[in-house]
Amino acid sequence: MGVATGGAALALPKIARLHGAPRISQGSSAKSGGIIRYLAAAEGDSVYIQQVIAPQFTKQTGIKVQIDQVEYNNLYTKEILEFKTNTYDVYQVDQIWVEAYAKSGYLLALDKDIPKSTLANFYPNLVDICRVNGKLWSVPFSAIPVNYSYRKDILASHGFKPADTWQEALTIAQETNKSGLWGYPIRGQTGNPITWTWLPMLWSFGGQTFNSKMEPVYNSDTAIESVDFFKKLYKYSPPGWLSDAEVATTMEQGQAVQTHLQMVFDSAFENPKDSKEVGKIGFAGMPKMATRASILGMWTLGIGANSTKTANALKFIEYLSSPAIARQMAIAGVTGAPQPAIYKTAHAPDFFPVLGEVLGYVKPPPLIPEGNQWFIITGTALQNALSGRQTAKQAMNQAASQVHALLASAGYYK
Repeated sequence: MGVATGGAALALPKIARLHGAPRISQGSSAKSGGIIRYLAAAEGDSVYIQQVIAPQFTKQTGIKVQIDQVEYNNLYTKEILEFKTNTYDVYQVDQIWVEAYAKSGYLLALDKDIPKSTLANFYPNLVDICRVNGKLWSVPFSAIPVNYSYRKDILASHGFKPADTWQEALTIAQETNKSGLWGYPIRGQTGNPITWTWLPMLWSFGGQTFNSKMEPVYNSDTAIESVDFFKKLYKYSPPGWLSDAEVATTMEQGQAVQTHLQMVFDSAFENPKDSKEVGKIGFAGMPKMATRASILGMWTLGIGANSTKTANALKFIEYLSSPAIARQMAIAGVTGAPQPAIYKTAHAPDFFPVLGEVLGYVKPPPLIPEGNQWFIITGTALQNALSGRQTAKQAMNQAASQVHALLASAGYYK
């Protein structure tokens, strides 16, 4: 799930035995035995499912699961081609593709097939992302929010508490940067990464990306204020446009004080194999301005409209969505838990309660078919503003104009 679009890849942990697996009832609508095929991203979650989850599912139901994995950058194209066939039954779908797939008739509507009791296990805002025009087209699978991380010892030595506001984050960066540490490393690669970093600030300041008519409004006075703030914070980041992995490394190697990144890096901060600062990095909800906001990456699961094995495919999705299996995968570190109860699990990682809180106020990026072009245009504008090539107002006005033309050509303003 490329961090660049809908979510983030998770590292594959040591394979563990599965405990507490739910029993799957052999209802009359499900065929006993047979094979279903699952098209997934080549990431840790699909490997774990193949090695651990699928065998248990097969043992209980007799239904075998063949899992084919494709690199994220090629997955969208592969799925578009395969939707025209009945080769695959279950598809791993990035949240940013759900609308396009639904409107193209590629997915099976699930309203009559997924029980309300199953949907009730998830955060309601995550289920909403899976709906298009009032119908349910997929179910949440792995939720990847962004959270705030900080060096507990350094903040304490300077008399600071974790930043509750963006202004406090800036003050901490300014003061601690004087001691030779980077006050706030910024994920700033072109396109999606820098935009992903900025959107929580935009929303927190009270800005929006689009209005109700889908006209871009992130060149409003409030939005410009958030970009100007972003530029101030960027002064305390290593020079250049860093990747998320490079930002994480500055924290792991004791070179930085605070940042915000996708939750997939939280476990690495507590892993001695990755981090020199184990036990020194704390986790908190996102800083706020007018409000508190964060951004979400999410994988969902859907069934191809041309599948001839929908009953068995539904059984598989219900199995993956069950609290026991969802908890198993989250604790193993291969998915971001999409169910609030999981974050209350005893002996869970230290950052789990924070993630449970953040998921209550996350927002997805713009979920439009033109999302990739939107990220490129907006990310370029942000780099221009942060580097000083343009003022924030010049950069965002230009971006808004380009996006308006893009969406007009796509028929948004008929």
